[in-house]
Amino acid sequence: MNQTAPVTQAADSVEGATKVGRGRPATILDAIPAFVEAVRAAEDGFGELWRVEWDRNLAGKALATRAAYTSKYRMAIKEALGDRHASLASITVLDRRDDREYRTTTVDQRSGAGRPSTRRESIEALVRDVAALDHARQTAVASAEKTERQAAAIYKRALAKRWNTELAALRATLKPTSLLAASTYCRNALREANLDDELTLSVVRAPDELQKAVYDTYKASISEQHNELVAIPEWRKLLDVAIAALPSVDKSWTTLESEAQAVADNASRHDLVRYGLALHLLTGRRPYEVFCQGSVLPVPLVAEETAGAHARVRGFDSWRVLFSGQAKTRGKDGTRFDQTFPIPTLTNAKDVIFAWTVIRLSTCGQVWKEMTNEEFWNDLCRVPAQSAIMPGIREELFSSHWPVAVLGDSTNAVEAKRLVPNNIRALYAEIADNFFRPQSQSKAAFFAEILGHTEKDMETAKAYMKYYLPDQKNAGPGKRVKGNLTKKIVAAELARAAH
Repeated sequence: MNQTAPVTQAADSVEGATKVGRGRPATILDAIPAFVEAVRAAEDGFGELWRVEWDRNLAGKALATRAAYTSKYRMAIKEALGDRHASLASITVLDRRDDREYRTTTVDQRSGAGRPSTRRESIEALVRDVAALDHARQTAVASAEKTERQAAAIYKRALAKRWNTELAALRATLKPTSLLAASTYCRNALREANLDDELTLSVVRAPDELQKAVYDTYKASISEQHNELVAIPEWRKLLDVAIAALPSVDKSWTTLESEAQAVADNASRHDLVRYGLALHLLTGRRPYEVFCQGSVLPVPLVAEETAGAHARVRGFDSWRVLFSGQAKTRGKDGTRFDQTFPIPTLTNAKDVIFAWTVIRLSTCGQVWKEMTNEEFWNDLCRVPAQSAIMPGIREELFSSHWPVAVLGDSTNAVEAKRLVPNNIRALYAEIADNFFRPQSQSKAAFFAEILGHTEKDMETAKAYMKYYLPDQKNAGPGKRVKGNLTKKIVAAELARAAH
């Protein structure tokens, strides 16, 4: 079959779409429908089709713009052709040479000509092959050629053969820990292409013996970490900084959204990142959850029910919000993916909901909510330096009160003193434990609950136990009352108002 024809036709279609008006090129949004129709007409060659579109409309744009518009192209394809269309495996952010995992680490050399394939190219080839196998499975069932069970069995055998080939190539060049990471990249790429059904991910995974070896090492490091907790003496100042960074609100619940829209309309990108990083500490949610995927609602306080009467909401909890949109784990057993659950907040819940709403209603927030995890990190955290504003603002907010590694610190202590999202999340859990954990609950269970894990995933919760609060370490749960935190917050608000 001639693969050049669809690509040429598509290029002509897109070229026509860019010639709207006299002397003025069409916007990218004008070009997207033409690209969708070109994909609809093509039977294969989607990778080349996307590269032509990329070079024509996206390659010269800023990194954030490239990521945002790639997301729009993917959304348009899903709406027109379905969320399992084979072209989605190719429609990704290109020119990712800045990402460590996509540098020219050789996996194998699938052809004798030219240079060795890169990790990214190998993963993209795997996704294309899996998409083709999945398409064959779906077609066999739709045409009644095979039953679902028969098609699944054939698909599983073919997929296992393809994955074993990939593993063999990875084993030839990578150490065990790197092999595990490479397997994760492959699984994440399949998720991006909507090829993450249970059968596929049960095959495309790191070997059991490797997972066990890494897990045993992980458990040992956690045990060692628990014997060397790091003190955070200025935790109250860190909270003060985060609270002061939030937009102020003194409105009723009924007008909160309209007031948030007014703030959002005037907020700069820098302002919004500050709000999000403050929420990261005050709620313990991951940055991707705060900026893109998560949502929060007030926790209703219900008056006592009387016989024959409906329960009445008498207000909202001041120290908890209902959170949904857990990221990273995507349905993994032992997590709370796709669930709504209450979490404690380290400042007034209304302030949290207001700031979260401001981000969502802002122009930047509308773009962020459509981004994948990788697109989001490209937008705010990776090079070029002028786009990587999140690390800079994080340092600006918290570094002066965060512990600094010193000569003689152990590996665990050095790691715990890094100012990174995972450690900020761990500090949130430690502070929340001191003020909100009931006497009837263990620390591990409480960490698991508020971080979005369950009793099946207690080891992950224990990994967040890195810190202690020096002025609170002898306080029992009965004395860990949020009243102390309330007084501190009120005092900070009064001091800020005085200035």
